[in-house]
Amino acid sequence: MTKLKLTSRQARWQELLSEFYFVLEYRAGSSNHVADALSRRADLASSGSVAALSSSAVATCIRDRARELLPKDSAAQGLVHLVEQGKARQFWAQDGLLMTKKNRLYVPKGGDLRKSLISECHDTLWAGQQGEERTYVLVQRAYYWPQMPDDVETYVRTCLICQQDKADHQKKAGLLQPLPIPTRPWESVSMDYISELPKVGDLGSIIVVVDRLSKYATFTAVPKHVTTEGTAHLFFKHIVKYWGLPSIVSDRDSHFTGVFWIELFKILGSKLSMSSSYHPQSNGQTERFNSMLEEYLRHFVRGTQKDWVKLLDVPQLCFNAQKSSSTNKSAFEIITGQQPLLPHTLDSPQSVRSPLARSFSQEWKQNVDIARSCLEKAQKRMKKHADQNRRFIEFNAGDLVMVKLKKYSADREDDARNQPSRPQLELTKTKEKVAEAILNHRVTRTAKREHIEYLVKWKGCSSEENTWEQVTNLKAFLPLVEAYHASHAPRTSPSQVGENVKGGPHTRHP
Repeated sequence: MTKLKLTSRQARWQELLSEFYFVLEYRAGSSNHVADALSRRADLASSGSVAALSSSAVATCIRDRARELLPKDSAAQGLVHLVEQGKARQFWAQDGLLMTKKNRLYVPKGGDLRKSLISECHDTLWAGQQGEERTYVLVQRAYYWPQMPDDVETYVRTCLICQQDKADHQKKAGLLQPLPIPTRPWESVSMDYISELPKVGDLGSIIVVVDRLSKYATFTAVPKHVTTEGTAHLFFKHIVKYWGLPSIVSDRDSHFTGVFWIELFKILGSKLSMSSSYHPQSNGQTERFNSMLEEYLRHFVRGTQKDWVKLLDVPQLCFNAQKSSSTNKSAFEIITGQQPLLPHTLDSPQSVRSPLARSFSQEWKQNVDIARSCLEKAQKRMKKHADQNRRFIEFNAGDLVMVKLKKYSADREDDARNQPSRPQLELTKTKEKVAEAILNHRVTRTAKREHIEYLVKWKGCSSEENTWEQVTNLKAFLPLVEAYHASHAPRTSPSQVGENVKGGPHTRHP
């Protein structure tokens, strides 16, 4: 005791300890495993027991399984030997098990015990299908084994339900792959439609064609429901007649992928480079011109919106006379080698070419080369910025990947996950289908009443084409409905079904 003034309790302990001769020796806390036990009364110690987390996830007692697997784990046996020699600071033996700091159980390698524990802390309702970090926090509170974070990461990343249900917050997979730059004007063009415009006569849409090198744009008014043959005719009239037959980058509109269109261009040797379905980025150049043209028409169209056809030729002159940010030249200058005469330049004195100047063809070729060089630089800048929000990913033949099928969703139940039913799919052609069996039924409730619906397996159709039908749509298949309820008598009696089919009151399922 070095304090000058002691409390009454400290004074009593000092008097008691003065009767003994002892030496104080420092011992690190990491090697003093029994410090807490020596300072607690044995009669107040609580008896601890470990139970299985869940009968659905862990079939037997976790401690018993860990005790069985411990002799089979070579790494665990090495730790046991160190504990016996007193060289393991963070581990100790207890009831035939290996424990570590924070009183966590060492889980030996072998069997599926580790996987079961991760599953319990991830798949169950109380765990909530959380991500890697939260699942790891739950597991490591009570258990330990080497490379636990890696095992948790592998399990969560390969969880099928998580991949199907959770939003993908990663960067887009795959780096940008720009289209090759054409070597000369009108070698390759991009095409698209602007539709749903106010109808003027039979005209209601615009075909936008843009040369991918010079950025020269052509706008053509077409009927709202133009046919594939009509599209091909207009393309030849406004493009091929002046510039020859180019290769085409377009979306997957039926006008560009129809049999007549493909066959016609196949005969003439053109190559149709179709953009991916629901993925218009490859045709982004035309999409941009569409937006610019729509803005222009909004500025100058009258209130009746019936004069957009008359205005259409003027924005073509406007856009093609302006310098492109990609080529640093106007489309006219790249195509013709000179700027067009515009109202504000009619009175300007025109420069006279010197006889010693390079020929016009050489200057035109130089403009094309400069445009290609500028496009390459612009393309590199675009790829650099686009790849900032993308990640490199590589697939090998045979890899299994998840595919988004938003456009192709099927109305089917997933009993394993116990999810609520989807809204019913209206039956449009009952007479053309024949019900083969009734698989299930449910009760849907609206604000005013209840409806009984049945999951119908149609004859000659796959299970993906099973549909939920209201009982009123199944009058022709009443024997199947009655047979279904006969096999499910405790739920609903056939007499109740008959009342519902005939328009009687709906009954609640017990």
